Amino acid sequence: MTHNRLSALAPLFLIIIIDAMGAGLIFPILAPLFADKTAGLLPADASEFLQNTLYGIAIGIFFLFSFFAAPLLGDLSDRLGRKRVLFICLLGTAISFFLCALGITAQSLSLLLLGRALSGIAAGSQGISQAAIVDISTPESKAANLGYIVLAACVGFVVGPLIGGFFSHPGMVSWFSYSTPFYVAALLSLFNSLLLLALFKETYDLPEQHDLSIMKIFHTIKYGFTLKSLRMLLLVFLFMQLAWGIYFQFVSLYLAQVFHYDGAQAGYFLTFLAAIFIFSLTIGIKLFYRFFKTETVAIIGFSLMVAGSILAVIFQSELSEWLVLIPIGTGVGITYTTLLALMSNHADDHIQGMVMGLSQSLIAIDWFIGGVLIGPLTKMNIHFPFVIVAVGFVIALLLMCRIIRVDKQNATTPSV
Repeated sequence: MTHNRLSALAPLFLIIIIDAMGAGLIFPILAPLFADKTAGLLPADASEFLQNTLYGIAIGIFFLFSFFAAPLLGDLSDRLGRKRVLFICLLGTAISFFLCALGITAQSLSLLLLGRALSGIAAGSQGISQAAIVDISTPESKAANLGYIVLAACVGFVVGPLIGGFFSHPGMVSWFSYSTPFYVAALLSLFNSLLLLALFKETYDLPEQHDLSIMKIFHTIKYGFTLKSLRMLLLVFLFMQLAWGIYFQFVSLYLAQVFHYDGAQAGYFLTFLAAIFIFSLTIGIKLFYRFFKTETVAIIGFSLMVAGSILAVIFQSELSEWLVLIPIGTGVGITYTTLLALMSNHADDHIQGMVMGLSQSLIAIDWFIGGVLIGPLTKMNIHFPFVIVAVGFVIALLLMCRIIRVDKQNATTPSV
């Protein structure tokens, strides 16, 4: 990366780190919050199935609203520029965190869900940041630069869960509670919006104006899947994110119910996962790209995810839950950026924002479905979601193998 490009991206990396810190504060809290019958958010006689279902809805409603908002925001950033839309997202995120905190304090589930929905609407920063990276990247540097964005998010996510666990623990300070991390996250988002205005320089030359529509998401998805060069990659991405979404959203609840983890312990677990992501995005992906082609790196990543998820099904001890994070986290880390780079390379320059927004929408709908499925899946068996995760990763691996096989056949078939 040249000095000019690095100086252009450095403020963006700092913004992403702080944004991820705000998100990371929250994830260790929600599972213990819904599992704790004394928190007052649910009736004292609420069944475990109701707890799990409402937890899944609280997680999933974020991704449902993000599904509709992400492509609209991505397209809006193609029209208004990355900086303006990022600022709107950060302000909306701050307001949403305040609503969530008020919902917990007032023991109002509806207010908490309203805050989670607004968080989903405002959660366009990752896709827009990816589009900003693409704006100033060459085809050769695109995968690595996208990896830097994910790395920046992971750095924030290392710190976020630790802070969230700390601020939710009344043993640290008497007035700390489940709502405190949400207030902290809101303040971080407000600070981040000011940081954006002061440091970030626009990366996108605005083209001719075009109409926007909230229904554009359906046209975007349809258009993406009609592009022959993108269709199979989008299917791979879809199954990968469905499996990963179920795993990530479920594992904190699993640890809370089976091993009685509190917010601090869940924070340590997620911090360990984020550290694995950082390793895979700094050392792991460079090693893989040194010796293998892009498609082969994706196969290696999927193989690691399949191996880790199968081990999670077979071994069900507390230690094994920590150990399987190594192959699963490494696989997701290297495969996520690899698939984004492959999709970007198969898209024209004028739809890069749309493609990045589409990727975030696919993540959103997958994670919404995954969250909603947590209740029914755990009702069958507390370990059953791990089986579904393994199946999803296997399907994604098989589809990726088919893509490589078809590409090889096309490359060896002489043109007429």
